[in-house]
Amino acid sequence: MQAAKIRLFVLVAALGLLVGGTASPALALACGPEAGVPLDSGCLFTITGSDTPAATDGFAVTNDHGVPLWDFVQEKDLQAIGYPISQRWADGPFTLQAFQKVILQWDPVRGRMNYYNTLDALANRYSHVELPNVPAHAVLAADVGADFSQVIRNHLAILDENTRIKARFLAEPDWLNLYGLPIQYEAREVNGNPEGLQVLRTQRTVFEIWNVPAPGTTLGQVQLQNVPDKLKRLSNVIIPDAAKMPAAPRDPTVPLEIGVLPWVADGVTDAEERIVDNLQRIAGASQAIYGQLLRQPSLQWLERQPTERTLAATELLMTIAERPWSRAVRARLLDHNLPRLMLYEAEDQWPASFRKALDKPWMKDGVSWDELELVDEFANLLRIVSANPWETSYFGKSQQLDELIAHLLDMPFLQTIEGPEVSLIRRLYGTGLGFEYFETAIRNWIPRGGITDDQVLVYLYPRIIEEGDHFPERPELLAQRLDEKRPGFQIERRTVTLPSSGEMLFVSIRSSALVPYISSHTMDVLEQETRRIEALMGEPLRKRYTILLFWDAPPNVPRLAGTYNSGLFVQFEPAYFGREEIPRATRAALIRELARYYWTGPPKWINQGATLFMEVRSGYRERNVVWGLQADCETNRIADLLDDSRDFGVCYATLGAHLFIELYDVLGEAAFSEGFVRLFRTTTEVYGLYCQCGIERKAHVDYVREAFMTDATPEVAAMVDRIVSRWYFGG
Repeated sequence: MQAAKIRLFVLVAALGLLVGGTASPALALACGPEAGVPLDSGCLFTITGSDTPAATDGFAVTNDHGVPLWDFVQEKDLQAIGYPISQRWADGPFTLQAFQKVILQWDPVRGRMNYYNTLDALANRYSHVELPNVPAHAVLAADVGADFSQVIRNHLAILDENTRIKARFLAEPDWLNLYGLPIQYEAREVNGNPEGLQVLRTQRTVFEIWNVPAPGTTLGQVQLQNVPDKLKRLSNVIIPDAAKMPAAPRDPTVPLEIGVLPWVADGVTDAEERIVDNLQRIAGASQAIYGQLLRQPSLQWLERQPTERTLAATELLMTIAERPWSRAVRARLLDHNLPRLMLYEAEDQWPASFRKALDKPWMKDGVSWDELELVDEFANLLRIVSANPWETSYFGKSQQLDELIAHLLDMPFLQTIEGPEVSLIRRLYGTGLGFEYFETAIRNWIPRGGITDDQVLVYLYPRIIEEGDHFPERPELLAQRLDEKRPGFQIERRTVTLPSSGEMLFVSIRSSALVPYISSHTMDVLEQETRRIEALMGEPLRKRYTILLFWDAPPNVPRLAGTYNSGLFVQFEPAYFGREEIPRATRAALIRELARYYWTGPPKWINQGATLFMEVRSGYRERNVVWGLQADCETNRIADLLDDSRDFGVCYATLGAHLFIELYDVLGEAAFSEGFVRLFRTTTEVYGLYCQCGIERKAHVDYVREAFMTDATPEVAAMVDRIVSRWYFGG
C-alpha cells in the first residue's frame, strides 16, 4: 500500500501504557496504594484523576447498582484495558464507562459486559470527527451479500498488510470481542520514513507501530492507542462531559453518587444527614427512583443546598419507593415518569392532593400505565400553576388547585382508572381556558354527585368537540350540557379477560343517528382484533381498555379509515364498519391503530414503522402495498428523517416497516418476536409515556441493533447489523 504523507504530530501517551509486539505478562487492574483508594464494592482510581489539583481525586470502578464493572476488569489485562478515565454514564438501558484503551458497556437485558464498538459509533454518529493518527472508516465492497464467515475472512485479510500487527492481533484469543474486525490499514510517512507510522483501525481500537522515535512510544513495537483518551479531549463525543470529572474520596458508608453532591462533600447538617439517610433507603427500595433522582440531568434540585422542603420531598419518595409494587417488574415505568413528574418543583410544591392520590386503592395495589398518566396530569397542572409564563390566571392558585384536585379524586369517574379520565382532566385546563374556568366547571359538578364514567366517554365524542360544547362560554353550563347530550349516544361496553393483559374493557361509542349504519358485529371485531394484536406482541397492552369511536364527520371533512386519538381511542368513520362482514382493509386499519396502544411517541421511525408492520404481520395487509408507499418518499434511508427542516410524512412508517419486514424474513417468527418485544420494552423504558422531549432527533439505531442482536450467533448478528445499517444509513 502506498504510504500516505503526513506532517509530524506526535501525542504523548497517557501513563505510557503500551502493548509490545511480543507477549508480555498479564498485569491485573489492581487497587494498590499507587493506583487508588479501596471502596466497599470497587476502587476509586486516583492514578488517572490528574484532571484536578487534588491528588485524591479519581474515577470509581464499582459493582454498584448491579453493574459488575469491578468484577469484570479485575479479570482483565491492564495493558489491554487501561485505567478508568471517566465515571460511568447511562445510554438508554446501557451503563458505560471509559478506560484508557476501551469503553465497557453493561447490557442489563443479557446480563453481560460488552466491549463498546467505539470507532464504529464514532463513524456512524460523529462522521465529522477525525482523531489524530487514526485511519478513516472504510466499508469493504466484498462484504455486500456475503455471509458472516466470509465477512470475517474479508476483514482478517487486511492483517496481511502488516505481519507484526497480525501476530499481535491474533495472539489475543478473544480478539473478536476485544478488538472487533479489522477495518483499515495505513502506512504513513513520518520524518522522511515512508513506513514511519503503521496503523490498523478495528471496530474498537487502533494498533500502531512507530518506526521513528516518538515520545511515549517504543520504537518498532506494536502498541494499542488510547482511543478513549483521545475522545475525552472532545466535548460530548461518545463520552459525556459530565462523566469526565473526577470524584473525591467519600465516607465509605455513603454511596458515591450521594457522597459527591456538593452539600454532602463539605459536611452535613442534621437535616442534610436525614436527607442522605432517606436517599439511601430509597436506593435500597427502588433503584428506578434512586437512579432517576441522582442521574437525570433535568432533576438538578438535589445539586442545590437542601431545605426543609427537600427533606419533605425525599420522605414522600421514600414512602413510594418502599411500597411493594415499586419493586415489581412494572416499576420500570417509574424510571421516566414518577420522579420526572413529581420533582420539577419539588421544593416549592408538595400539595396534599398528591398524598391523597397515593392513598387511593388503585395507587396502593400497583401502578398501571393509566394510573401513572393520571398522576402525571395532576403534576402537569401543578407545574402550570407554579411556573407557566403565559397563563397568568394560574399564578398564586396553588391552594385552590390542591382543593380542586382533592374534589376530583372523590368523584365516581376516578374510583377506578380505565384511561379516558386523563383526557377530561387535560381538556379542562387546556390552552386559553384559564384557572377560573377549571374551578367553576369542577365546582358545578360537585352538587351533582361528580362526573360519572359515561359522562367522560360522551365528553370525548368529536361532534361535541367540533361544536365547542365541551367548552361553553359559561362553564357552569358544562355539566348540564353533557347530561342533555347523553341520551343521544349509544355506549356499548364489554369486559373480557385476555391472556396477557388480564381484564380489559371494550367500549364502542356512536351517536344514535349512526346506530343503523354500523354492523352489529362491531364489538366482536374489536375484541377479535385486540386479541390478535396482543397475541402478535406477546405483551400486555399498555392500557386496560380499547375504545372504538364512530365519527359522523361533516361532508367537508375527509373520511377517516382510522386514527389513534391522543392515546385514548381508535376513531373510524362509520362507513368502514357498515357491513355485516367487516372487510380485510378495515381490519388491517384497526390492527394498525390498536398497535399504537403499544407503539407511540418518539422516535417516529420506530413506532410508526412498527404499527404499519403489524398490519402486514397480521395477514390483513399485503407487502406490495407497503412497498408502493415508498414511492411517496423523498429518501430511502431513515437517517434523513431526523432532518426537521423537511416533511417526510408517510416515510417514517414505510421505511421503518421495511426494516422490520426484512428482519422478520431473516430471523424467523420466534427470534424476531423476541427481538421485537425487547425493542418495545427498551423504547418504553427510555422514552416513558407520551414523551414530548424531542428525542426523535437522535438516531437510537443502537436500540434496534441491540434488540435483535442479543443472544444471536455472530453470523446472525452480522446480518442484522447489515440490514439495520442499510435501511438507516443507506447504501
